[in-house]
Amino acid sequence: REVVRGVYDPASKVLMCDSLARRAGEAASVNPELAGLRVNLADVKFVNSLLHCVKELAAEVTTLCLDSNDIATLQPFRNLATLCPAIRNVSLANNQIKATEELRFLQPLALRELRLAGNPLLAAGPAADKLKYHQAVRGLFPSVEIIDGEEPRSLKIVFDIPTPNLLPPVNPASFFEQPALKEPIGRFINMYFAAFDSNRQSLLPAYAENCYFSLTVPARPKREADGGAGGGARGAGLEGPLS
Repeated sequence: REVVRGVYDPASKVLMCDSLARRAGEAASVNPELAGLRVNLADVKFVNSLLHCVKELAAEVTTLCLDSNDIATLQPFRNLATLCPAIRNVSLANNQIKATEELRFLQPLALRELRLAGNPLLAAGPAADKLKYHQAVRGLFPSVEIIDGEEPRSLKIVFDIPTPNLLPPVNPASFFEQPALKEPIGRFINMYFAAFDSNRQSLLPAYAENCYFSLTVPARPKREADGGAGGGARGAGLEGPLS
């Protein structure tokens, strides 16, 4: 407990457990009662005792630093997410972790940042391996935003399709079947969006009470439908919820 108190900063919610054996030795030089303390982060009982102390004395910790502790496996930390669920940033730099599979023992922490620099799993780090490494980490911690100080790399899929240099010619023809419709339709659109942006309540009378979608379809002129002379255009209104 004295060691945890000495390495926790409640203001920043950071728990500095890097080189923990050295820190415990320094604490023992000040407090002789700690002289018998033996730090062993490979021992499940020791780590569980440590995590319970953290839960008791530093329950709000969000950043945990475990750098330079010769950690080879994270199995002793499998209760970390249960006892310290608020942790969002973990640094495990300069340890002896050899595979990303070890990180599964930290699940289901919703990590924002993870540092593993200086571990054997990164010893051969060409760009292709770094991509796989980032993908493996994100597969375990989808919320992670920073890995070893940088944004996670992602696989970009590129299709080898030539891009045309010229835009197709614009068709100058009007989209209105009848030129006479252009002016009233344009006026309606301008008035509608002006009301939509300034006073949407004024548009309510135009909609049915339970309407999700409104559509007005002009009927075909009788002359065209019957093949006869005369006739006109009728408006067939459709409004109501979509099915």
